[in-house]
Amino acid sequence: MNKVILMSIRPEWLVKILNGEKTIEIRKTIPKCDLPIDVYLYCTKGIKDILYKYKDKYYTQHYLTFTDSVEVLNSKVVATFTLNKCYELEYADDYGNSYFWKNTVISGRELCKKSCLDDCELDDYSKGKTLFAWHIDNLVIFDKPKELREFSIFKRETISCGMDCPPYTDWVEYRVRKAPKSWQYVYVEDEV
Repeated sequence: MNKVILMSIRPEWLVKILNGEKTIEIRKTIPKCDLPIDVYLYCTKGIKDILYKYKDKYYTQHYLTFTDSVEVLNSKVVATFTLNKCYELEYADDYGNSYFWKNTVISGRELCKKSCLDDCELDDYSKGKTLFAWHIDNLVIFDKPKELREFSIFKRETISCGMDCPPYTDWVEYRVRKAPKSWQYVYVEDEV
């Protein structure tokens, strides 16, 4: 089994990643593991927005109403990318002009273009705290989306075997049933 990251992302942002417009994902935290690591993208259910594939292109729409057959991707793991690097985006306020690219290796204009966010959206999201830019490399869109149950988590539990055996602690595997709010470490079977 491989340790990977499972990331939840709303349909309106995921469609930009799948279509190649968005190559940087902005998050409030970063992984505390060695890079590179694979990141699997889970499309949230979305109350309003439906993510769908139609003729090899990806779209979002409010309340799907089509006569043609389309593949709806909400509540599925639809793609993976390799996270090779993360940039720290230090919040700075220079005389009332907020900006997020102080002491970083990426310019503000490039950050906005690659993240599909403007300065105001970054400012609202950060609430004055440091953000992190996850660089999306080697994006692979699955021909057949994956289900959450194809991923596992491990928890330490005390196991009692009954009768005369003393209880012991061991790792127990559980299938993922609920998507993370932002992201979490999970395990996936090795691809053959």
